[in-house]
Amino acid sequence: MFVFSLKASKLKIFFTITLCALAAAFAFLFIPDFEKTVKVNGMRYDKKISFDGIKDEEGVIKFAENLGFSVETPGETEEIKIPMKFDAVTQKYNDLQKSQGFNLEKYKNKTVKRYTFTVSGLPDNMSLPEDGVLLTLLVYKDKIIGGDLYFTGKDSRVMPFLK
Repeated sequence: MFVFSLKASKLKIFFTITLCALAAAFAFLFIPDFEKTVKVNGMRYDKKISFDGIKDEEGVIKFAENLGFSVETPGETEEIKIPMKFDAVTQKYNDLQKSQGFNLEKYKNKTVKRYTFTVSGLPDNMSLPEDGVLLTLLVYKDKIIGGDLYFTGKDSRVMPFLK
């Protein structure tokens, strides 16, 4: 049988409690916040937008609606693998992602879900082009990691969905 006793002064107990409280406050203040204020097509959204907790197509649709997009359902869902080595096209696409605060380099050689929807309404009643717009969102482990707007037709172009 072992008996263990601990003798500490009131000063040591006070400093220990204070140190624990400071550590807890530090952790609380610096925990990553996946909700942030964003700009969508130049329009600022002051409400918090959550980029995580996206479990399925319904979650992706809700995310798009929170940004002000109206999308047609059902969308197209596909699993894609982010290449281990980026070629010129992939690097250019990742540069587009970086302009929105994302970076696909963290997800090299990972399989992600790509959700693609036809956009029926843009944020803040912006006019929709005649040729149409597709919204693509990339999800890895329940978190939005990238995406784009693809304007189809003769003046086709890919743009960030966030600015």
